[in-house]
Amino acid sequence: MLELLRFGNLISGVHLYMNMVLTVVLESCWRFSRDIKGSAAPIFLLVFTVILGTSAFLLDVSRVLAVQSKLNSASELAVVAMAKNLHFLNDQQLNDFGLGILSANLKSGNSFSGSYRTVQDLTIKVETNENSGEVTIEAQTKVTTYFLKIFHFFDDVTVSATLSVRQVMPEAEIVLALDSSAEMEISGRLEDVKSWTSELVQAFVKHSKIIDGIQFSLVPFGGSYVNVAPHKDWVDEGTWPDDVPPNVPGTKSWAGELEQERWCVGRRSGIAGETDLTPEQSKFPLVIGISSVVDVNTGLPHYSVTTAEDCPLQPILPLTDSSVVVSRGISKIIGTGEVMVGQGMVWAERVLSPNWLSSWQQGGRHPVAYNDPEVEKIVLLFVGSQSGSSEDQTQLMSAVCTRLKSEGVKIYVIDYQSSSNLTSPLTLCATSSGYYFNVTSSTELREVIWQIARFLTIVKTGS
Repeated sequence: MLELLRFGNLISGVHLYMNMVLTVVLESCWRFSRDIKGSAAPIFLLVFTVILGTSAFLLDVSRVLAVQSKLNSASELAVVAMAKNLHFLNDQQLNDFGLGILSANLKSGNSFSGSYRTVQDLTIKVETNENSGEVTIEAQTKVTTYFLKIFHFFDDVTVSATLSVRQVMPEAEIVLALDSSAEMEISGRLEDVKSWTSELVQAFVKHSKIIDGIQFSLVPFGGSYVNVAPHKDWVDEGTWPDDVPPNVPGTKSWAGELEQERWCVGRRSGIAGETDLTPEQSKFPLVIGISSVVDVNTGLPHYSVTTAEDCPLQPILPLTDSSVVVSRGISKIIGTGEVMVGQGMVWAERVLSPNWLSSWQQGGRHPVAYNDPEVEKIVLLFVGSQSGSSEDQTQLMSAVCTRLKSEGVKIYVIDYQSSSNLTSPLTLCATSSGYYFNVTSSTELREVIWQIARFLTIVKTGS
């Protein structure tokens, strides 16, 4: 792009220079014509015609070269913008979007304004490949000549530019921290958040054939408890209920292992409840309900899981590259309890913390170390409860945000009609003011999510 701009400046200078040369030549010839007499007049006329024709030719050529240079740079701006929007616009919208950017940039710039008054019939041909993420444009326009048309050489000259770029996803670890309070569920805002974040995941994963490094995590937060199934080894020693079938006589209502059912952990006491200390360093209090009744037919107890509803149905999902798993998890979120934004951010930190690599037992390399040059760490924090958050939770959120930002984690905050007492803390939680978005409708929410997706999209030149 820098080379194109330099070339464009050079052509602009040539164009202006030729205008000056032609002006000087005409003025000099006019003065000379007034001083000549008799037989010198035909010679002058011949020389004047040659000089005028050459100058006119060079002036029109410089105009064509100036437009060609500007078309090249405008085409590059257009194709990059189109690649960033490849999966967010349909074919016609993408074509119109690119043509608008091309036209606006082609006609911008004071030093070129004279040349572009002669530009006409601007067209664009777009080819896309969603599997490879490639976008190719062929831009074409005509430049009307001035002097060449007078001498019947060319009425106009066609110039064109063809460029290809690839859209790829960043190698990143992205935590979707979603406010899933009961209020969010009742208001319908939770359904909006679930719908658009699921679309976001699907849009990103379309690029799995290009780069497989993108990882998503899901952290729903609402109520005092967090579902961390199936990690029963994280709970306080001796609290996990082993006295259930098949360890004891009786039947059970669940088909698989108990640790796959609905159960939660509470907040740890002291500093452990506010930081990324691992379960190996500090265990969690268990929250689970088990009941049994005697089956009248067998005379044996029948066991059921009766964990309270303020334990979220959907467990926290550690980092995964499976869009199916993440989308299914999003769809299962049901609003419970009050907004616990501090708790949500603490668990986002635990998902991204390299200290938790072995705790999540994923068997891969994620979460990687902080400030890894190859992998971005990102939190998308969605908050929309109007009842507000307790001072304790707000302070906890602020502390976690400060820690994460100091480790190079980017935090995007989407404030979807949350309480006014959260506006300032949420703004400060974001990486900068440009990472904080205040939205008031489902439509705005979708636009912001796509805007963030475009921020995260990488465009590379070449095929």
